Amino acid sequence: MAENIVYLLGAGFSAPLGLPVMSNFLIKSKDIYFENPEKYSSFTDIFDTINSLSVIKNYFEADLFNIEEILSILEMEGSLDKTKTHEGIINYISDVINYFTPDIQLYENSSSSWPHFIFGLDPLSRGYGLFVSNLFGLKFNLSLDEKQDKERPEVSLKDDIDRKYSVITLNYDLVLEGVCQYLNEILLGDGDISFNRVTHNNILNGKRSIPLAKLHGSIDTKDIVPPTWSKYLTKGIESAWSNAFNLISNANHVRIIGYSLPTSDAYIKYLLKSAILNSEHLKKIDVICLDDDNNARNRYDNFIDFNYYRFANRNVSDLFEDLYDMESKGKRQKKEDFVPHQLEAVHEKLMFESY
Repeated sequence: MAENIVYLLGAGFSAPLGLPVMSNFLIKSKDIYFENPEKYSSFTDIFDTINSLSVIKNYFEADLFNIEEILSILEMEGSLDKTKTHEGIINYISDVINYFTPDIQLYENSSSSWPHFIFGLDPLSRGYGLFVSNLFGLKFNLSLDEKQDKERPEVSLKDDIDRKYSVITLNYDLVLEGVCQYLNEILLGDGDISFNRVTHNNILNGKRSIPLAKLHGSIDTKDIVPPTWSKYLTKGIESAWSNAFNLISNANHVRIIGYSLPTSDAYIKYLLKSAILNSEHLKKIDVICLDDDNNARNRYDNFIDFNYYRFANRNVSDLFEDLYDMESKGKRQKKEDFVPHQLEAVHEKLMFESY
């Protein structure tokens, strides 16, 4: 019987690509504004509103560079209830995240080392690409492109799948979907794989899919939950929470990556607690989170009381670097298939080295 493995992803999962987190979102948005003030002229209203909050610091301690604190104050004050302001914030968040989300570029290389370049030259792109390839169970080979009269990578699906992966994310970005789109359009060409936001099943319309529950929404739909203290859920996002509940309830392994379990996110604790009530065979809870001051480790240690819980103070870049190294070992002949399959081994290696 296939093992059910659920990944819960926080901002730290996408941060290595340069995507902003709550603490640097404002700074990064100002960078792109001053790079092109005309294109991002709508940002000026946001900046003016934020500047108006400076009077708070005459009375209270406030981090007015942290977008979550800024928007929480505005929500409590009532500004975010105004339709125009709310739409402006949603567009602002979407524009900033879109700007910093990189595209994967296929590197044309027909040498014996072609598997190294399927996801381009950037090491991080390769890491995310190999991660997604493992989730879907893909295999690659070189195929002759008759139109261009040259060989190029081609993708197909492995028949033997002994694990079922699913993803729950707190991020708005389209990093995972971007890798999937690249594989479908550049390599597969017929949409054989997809991230499925509709149900918690691994088959959608007869195609292989990975369930994806986006708890805060997604920038491609503009139905997103602004990062505020209340985290108000729309009807569209409620279905994502229902799917996440089902995924965790049926999980054999829960893996949390890049999420520090901040005290303000009590609702995530309640989701985990309520879903575990229905869990029949949970074997492990693993956390991979960079934690320089041990605050995240302490929060997890105080929250999780389970003999098979492990914490690794590591960055997702470490996971991807090890994944690339292990997948790349051995010299492959030009015609040899490339089958990414080392995610489980790399995960165990990383967790083991942390103890």
